[in-house]
Order: sequence, then structure tokens, then C-alpha cells
Amino acid sequence: GKAFGVERRYERYADLLAQQGAQVVLECQAPLKRTLAGCLGVEAVISPGQAPPSHDYHTSLLSLPATLRTTLPTLPAARPYLGVESEAVEHWRTRLSESSSIRVGVCLPLMRTLLPSGQSPTLRQFLKRLPPHPDVALFDMSRLIEPGQSTITRLSASPATAAQSIELRPAPTHDHWVEVSAILRNLDLLIATDDLLAHLAGAIGVPTWILLPISPEPRWMLRRDDSPWYPTAKLWRQTHRDDWDDVAIRVGVALSQMIQKANRSIPSAP
Repeated sequence: GKAFGVERRYERYADLLAQQGAQVVLECQAPLKRTLAGCLGVEAVISPGQAPPSHDYHTSLLSLPATLRTTLPTLPAARPYLGVESEAVEHWRTRLSESSSIRVGVCLPLMRTLLPSGQSPTLRQFLKRLPPHPDVALFDMSRLIEPGQSTITRLSASPATAAQSIELRPAPTHDHWVEVSAILRNLDLLIATDDLLAHLAGAIGVPTWILLPISPEPRWMLRRDDSPWYPTAKLWRQTHRDDWDDVAIRVGVALSQMIQKANRSIPSAP
């Protein structure tokens, strides 16, 4: 299994249990303790092997949907279920303050995706279809998936010179996943394949565009561009197998429209 438990999407059920009067203690991998301490409804977090406090019931996260009898319309997804440490968020707000007014993260980790076809769009292939714009700062987020590789890369506005970048390194004292969550919190949009960052962004309520193959995993279902798991996510599906150019073109058009809408909402100087 993956080392990132938030991807399972079931930590959100702690909030539903807490609303019914339960005091929830969550057990997770040690590297995730600080991150999941901000999960709604969780009173305490412990690691495997750590003695739990006195309790009345024990269950696995995967059992909670059946135990609580939730259905697709009643999934506990009305609000983001994962909080982010304010100190880390402010750290990255300061670090990114010189960036353009619209900050867009792109996470297209080649050969690390869960796509059934084993293929994913390359970053350079995708950048060719995105509209360069002075009001947009693009960041390559792909390295954030691996602990110890917490580096985001500011991409050039020109696809022809995308290899030229500025590296923004995090504070060395920050926990990896807390750091990643804080970076995502400071984005206006994340564009990603079905991978770790997409799930984390959805958990904390960051607007996320998820690129899907023509036959995605069951969690994304079919013939819809939204997700009952993540209200802030929009799904961009292939129309032809392994054709990512078409997806990139549609996303590029939508990004242009987003930029225009954002610029119209900014009041003019007196």
C-alpha cells in the first residue's frame, strides 16, 4: 500500500462519528501523525505499536461506510476534512508572495501514476497546451510526492524554456506532509493526475483539476466531471485512449477562461 493514508479518503468519517458523540482516536503511520492531527473529528492520533487509550469500540477506516450506512448522496463531503497548520501556511504565503496573482501547481509525475494504462501526460507535453500568461505562476509539484524531496519548481512562462526554473526549498524544520499541505493551500489551482497530491488537495479543499484516462479507477465513476468525494475537484477525462493532447487542450481553454474571470474580478486602480 501507499505511505500516504489520506488517499484512502475515509479519514473524513471521523467527523461523522464525532457528530454522533464519539471521541475518535485515529491510528496511522508515524510520518502522518502531525498531518492527520488536523483531521475533523479526530481527538488524538497514535502510531502502530503505540498503546491506545481506553476505548469502547475499534474499527477500521474501510469498514466505516458500511457501519454508518452512507450512500453516494450521503457521503460526508460537504466540507474539507483535513486542516493545515497556520504557521506552515503563512510560511509559504510569504515565500510565494512575489509570484503572480494566480498560482497554479502542476503534478504530472511520469511513470508514478496509478493510471491503468501505465501512461500519463508528460509535463513538457502538457505545458505546450497551456496558455502563457503574465498573471499566472506555474509550479512543478511532482517532487513533493517523495518525502525528502520537498522542492517545487517555478516554471518559465514560455513552454520553449520550461526547463529554466527557480527552486523554492521549504523550511528544514517542517514536517514533510504538513509542508506539502501548506504549499497546496497557497495555490489557486492544482492540475494533477490521479496521484497523491490530487487526493491531498481534495482533502483540504484546494481547487483541483484531475486528469483521468478513458477507463479510470472505480472511485471516479464514469460520465461525470465532478466527484462526490471532493467537492472542489473537477475531472478531465480522455475521450480517446492514451490521447492526452485533447485533455491538455481542453484544460488550457478552461485555464484561459479562469484567468480572464479572475482578471475581471480584480478592481481597477483609482
